[in-house]
Amino acid sequence: MKRKIGTAVLAAVMVLSMTACKTGPQNDNTTTTTTTAATTTTTAGKPIQITVATKPAATVSTTTSSTTSTQAADDRAFGKLMTDGEFPVHGFYTPAALELAESLSYVEFVDEKQLITTDTSPFTDTVIRLPDEEFRFLHESAVIEFKGVLFAAWYSCPEKELQGYTPIHGARSFDGGKTWTEMVRWADDPTKQEMYCAPAFLVENGALYMFVNTMRGFDNINSLELYKWNETTNTFDKQWRRTMNFKMNANPVKLSNGKLVISGRTGEMGKNPLNPALLISDSATANGDWRIVQVDDTQVQAPETSVVEINKILYMFCRNEPGSVGTELSVAEAPLVYVSKDYGETWSQPATHDIPLRAVKLYAGTFSDGRNYVIGNIESSGRTRLAMYVSEPNSCRFTKRIVLYDTKDAPIENTVMCHYPCVYEQNGKVYITVTLNYDNTGLGDDLFQIRGLQCFTAKLTDL
Repeated sequence: MKRKIGTAVLAAVMVLSMTACKTGPQNDNTTTTTTTAATTTTTAGKPIQITVATKPAATVSTTTSSTTSTQAADDRAFGKLMTDGEFPVHGFYTPAALELAESLSYVEFVDEKQLITTDTSPFTDTVIRLPDEEFRFLHESAVIEFKGVLFAAWYSCPEKELQGYTPIHGARSFDGGKTWTEMVRWADDPTKQEMYCAPAFLVENGALYMFVNTMRGFDNINSLELYKWNETTNTFDKQWRRTMNFKMNANPVKLSNGKLVISGRTGEMGKNPLNPALLISDSATANGDWRIVQVDDTQVQAPETSVVEINKILYMFCRNEPGSVGTELSVAEAPLVYVSKDYGETWSQPATHDIPLRAVKLYAGTFSDGRNYVIGNIESSGRTRLAMYVSEPNSCRFTKRIVLYDTKDAPIENTVMCHYPCVYEQNGKVYITVTLNYDNTGLGDDLFQIRGLQCFTAKLTDL
């Protein structure tokens, strides 16, 4: 029986539990040769170094037709870039997408014969915030736990995406996501000259930080700002503002080399960020210097990215959809992945892969038990089916698929889309915040613009 949407603020968080898996075959025989050209962009008091990686045409190892089937299977180890063999074909591919996928190298992450699909979700859910008459569009949430309290943040728009007064709002949960506080404004421009978007959280040395982007037009990124949680006033205090065109897509991640990285995208100042990129802190401190590494100099339509480190190799999953960019990658929808063997300093050419991710924001990471995950909208469903792929420990082999949300049997009445996930794990629980689109809420007929926020929760051992 579906639950009806109430008028009060509800709460929803997913906690996952994870079972032990056998360690699968390891990756990756990729070889990448690059040269870099360094440029700088002026920031508030500090230069932001932008490194642009240029790559030769051939950057991957290949299989040959002379190999036996057993040898070919060994050569096509999971997580390895390949140029021969059958490339993955997804059900949503158009003829143009098939042509694009065939032109790229590819990465195998999934063995369909071994993949276990769980349609009965182990997650519980509640709504963090519903759309209302003042803010009908709530989107791009981030979640984290700090000193036993869950924090969720997002940007809010009066009616449509990134139009009008757009502050960063947030809420907290003191009971593991069962209930949430009222919405509070954590960052904004009172003059309404700039819009705020895409928050990201980091806990460092006993303090909670929030990064936010500012923009002067739709995806026209103007700066990155850092805030620190004030436990006395229960507010976020601004630490700095730095001018840069880097739009964040995920919370910061600490790599095994000790550095912090933030997945995102970049571009020339004054233009939309259309190049996949990584923001790196060599000092691994929120208040320190940050530099941009541009992963690909070929522009991609809305290249929202997320990085996961597996056995000291970085895999950057990238949204790719057809658009007006006019490059060879923007002609059709095909999921992309980039590979780095030097902690994000240089990258492979773009490749496609066999996880059927649609052209929507995704999220990737590693659980505390060593298993890796990728979550996003899948298959021919657009934004109506959200699923998480989970690997064996310390492996690129994804052996389990958990369907979190499917519109046809959505647990909350009148929801029509579930997308834009953010994942955080703490103390044996996994929290996933998402955007939900609503229908028949009395706020209008545009399904794409009526959005609220939900959070799923499950024990780690239930995955």
